[in-house]
Amino acid sequence: MYMKYEYKCVRVFGWSERRTKILNEYANDGWEFMNSYGIFHYFKREAIVK
Repeated sequence: MYMKYEYKCVRVFGWSERRTKILNEYANDGWEFMNSYGIFHYFKREAIVK
């Protein structure tokens, strides 16, 4: 059996305090941080299968 995931790419502008706040908001919503490249931040979470 395998897990299904949904992915999201988000542009995050700003420096450390603002960026940390935004990343924590995504984490609280269940998104797992995967990687970043410049202003682009990539997240994943388990897909909700109905």
